Amino acid sequence: RFLAKSIVRVEHDHGVMSGQLVNISLHGLCIETAAKARIDDHVVVRIEGLPARSATVRWLGHGMMGLHFEMPMSFSDLARWLEKHQD
Repeated sequence: RFLAKSIVRVEHDHGVMSGQLVNISLHGLCIETAAKARIDDHVVVRIEGLPARSATVRWLGHGMMGLHFEMPMSFSDLARWLEKHQD
């Protein structure tokens, strides 16, 4: 996982949630958010500079949410994005 900063929009059946990216990997991410969701909810994640990705909520706790991408990112896409957004 790589520490990075960006605003994250999460489209959910119950509307759009937003949060601050904490870390990201090829397989998922962690965001800080006050939004409500449930484990196993299916969402669409939008981060500026990256294509939208389908994901599943894997864990929740202490104002944080862990999401797992349905299809992993490519290493080259993540590396290129991190050049501009890494903490």
